Amino acid sequence: GRALVQGLLEFARPDGRPAAINLADVTANFLPVLHTAIGVNYDLQFERPATLGQVLIDKTQFTRVLLNLGINARDSMPQGGPIRIRIAPVQTCETIGPTSNFVLVEVADRGLGMDEATRLRIFEPFFTTKAKGTGLGMPIVRRVVDRAGGFLRIESEPGAGTRVQAYFPRVGGSSGGTTEFTIPPELLEQRNS
Repeated sequence: GRALVQGLLEFARPDGRPAAINLADVTANFLPVLHTAIGVNYDLQFERPATLGQVLIDKTQFTRVLLNLGINARDSMPQGGPIRIRIAPVQTCETIGPTSNFVLVEVADRGLGMDEATRLRIFEPFFTTKAKGTGLGMPIVRRVVDRAGGFLRIESEPGAGTRVQAYFPRVGGSSGGTTEFTIPPELLEQRNS
């Protein structure tokens, strides 16, 4: 009951004060907390670029995204395993909103994965596949990403793990290492809906 109430409050709570922050620095500082939350049976791997640029977001809300994605990755691998967090500057071939420059935050696991029907429902409030889940983790992730002006991409197959990619608009330039990619049509539809 307490977890459900806390999740509802988090879901309804407005964002704090956004600031221009480096998501790689915030992630590096949050890793000890995340590792404690997910447990010692999980190899937490972090890949960050030398240069990144900044994102306008509330730091606490961003760490909530990392925590929810890390716990989901943990829960999909009951026997333990690697959880990879990758952060990188990316540039889209299309302009989304006011920019084509984003910071990618990717959390990947080698866990149970999801079928298509499950993947299509994960942003529904209270939908969960966990015995003790509240069904609010992924809706909170989507709310935070949406409010920052970003978008999400999720790749998953049963038995092949899950990869969640959050794209946040970059407000500072990157001096190198930017990867260019084309946005799949379903992501353009998500941003326009």
